[in-house]
Order: sequence, then C-alpha cells, then structure tokens
Amino acid sequence: MRPFREILSMAVKRHGSLEAVEARIEHPAPITDLLARSDDRWLADMTRHVFNAGFSRKVIRDKWPGFEAAFQRV
Repeated sequence: MRPFREILSMAVKRHGSLEAVEARIEHPAPITDLLARSDDRWLADMTRHVFNAGFSRKVIRDKWPGFEAAFQRV
C-alpha cells in the first residue's frame, strides 16, 4: 500500500495545488442538520457513496436523478 503522502502528492500533481485537492473534499454537515435528516435521505446518501466506491462518479452523477425517483416511490 502506498503511503498517504505519496497519494497526496499524486493528487496535488493531478489537480494543480493542495488547495485544489482540499476544495474537492466533502466536509460533514453540522450535527443539527444530520439529526434533522429523514431516513430516506440517509438511505440515498449511503447508496450514492457505495456506488461512488465502485463506479465512475460521472456515471453516478448522470444516473442519480433516476435513483432519486426510485426512492420517491417507496
């Protein structure tokens, strides 16, 4: 396994700067927002992240409206 500093160096090279890499990192929502989130939003978020782990993010982004529509029917 590669050390984190090597992976970070590759990301900086790819995106141009450490700031550009950091701008792409998702930060957690405030606890009040998390507590107010409904069950369907938790399920949708977990599904999106699981899919992102195995598919191209562009594929997920392009197909996500169809998944959201499926969640609305439940």
